[in-house]
Amino acid sequence: MDPTSVNFPALFGVGPCNLHGPTPQFNHLSPITRWSIISPVSKGEKVLLIRLSSLGDLVLLTSALEALSELGAETHILTTPSYVGVFEGDPRVAGILLHTGDRDDTVRSLRKRHYNFAIDMHGKALTRYFLLKARADRKAVIKKRWLARQLALRLHVRIKEVSVTELYLNPIRKLLGFAGPTPLPRLKSDFPANRFKELTPYVLLFPGAKSRTRIWPHYPELARLIKDEFGINVVIGGTSEDRQLASEMFSRFADVVDLVGKTDLRETFALVNESSFVVANDSGPAHIASALSKPVMVFFGPTLPAFGFRPPGKKVIVMEKNVKCRPCSIHGEKPCKRGDLMCLASIPPEETLNKLKLFGFLDADI
Repeated sequence: MDPTSVNFPALFGVGPCNLHGPTPQFNHLSPITRWSIISPVSKGEKVLLIRLSSLGDLVLLTSALEALSELGAETHILTTPSYVGVFEGDPRVAGILLHTGDRDDTVRSLRKRHYNFAIDMHGKALTRYFLLKARADRKAVIKKRWLARQLALRLHVRIKEVSVTELYLNPIRKLLGFAGPTPLPRLKSDFPANRFKELTPYVLLFPGAKSRTRIWPHYPELARLIKDEFGINVVIGGTSEDRQLASEMFSRFADVVDLVGKTDLRETFALVNESSFVVANDSGPAHIASALSKPVMVFFGPTLPAFGFRPPGKKVIVMEKNVKCRPCSIHGEKPCKRGDLMCLASIPPEETLNKLKLFGFLDADI
């Protein structure tokens, strides 16, 4: 049999297929296991979760925090300084270790501590190295559904949607014995209350994203439609990296409250929490809104909800178009081959407004 010919499970709905490109290589990190015998966590036992980025993924990781809290574990996080605000003040987190860029410093910090369990929730070479160096009795690495995602990306095969939260829970179920339903992500870190009370009620738009190809281009038109029809404040948010984009985009419609680059992470949590609802791209702010139980509309273009990136919850509207060329990348990191971002540009602002009305996001008592 041709070694590149594989009979895929019925889950993927395909027969024999040829995959092109390199097979992913997994380092052997003994005693790290892909899965091992369940060893239920005892109350107070220390668990280390390793995840260095990015914002949305770390917000989704709060689902795992909830599960570990239910098990009575003492949970510690290894992350980077940019995202420490996701966990500071969270009663489910016993300690936070920071990787500031110096690998050896991080390893020295890890070696000073002992954990009963350590789980790499990132699955990158650097995080696997940290897992290898961590002093822990039991270790595991997250499985990212590489094959399923490649089937969708290369062959446009329809795959089963499995949330990233479920991927985070798998090692906790199989290694630590968690048997309950997957908890929804919930932010419980410290952030100010009533910080933006003078703006309420307001609709909050996040026009930016880590990749330009994930940006819906019609935010100014939607802002105008909401303002004209409902007369409420429209606030735009984002990081300092989104400043140029927002300036260019909203030169067409300036009747907004511009807070792009003017809030830190905790203030962004407060800004989302006090809004009536959020509209965002497939990016961190959409997951923040979901984790704060706020209604959220999210746009998917080059990526797919089936990759696991749909914000969990019942108050979520997904906007997407079935363009033949999508998906074209896992995280939207590749340039649009068409050159016109049809997957996002073809979603009109009028349709978006109608969906917001249909799902009650723009009720009269807003």
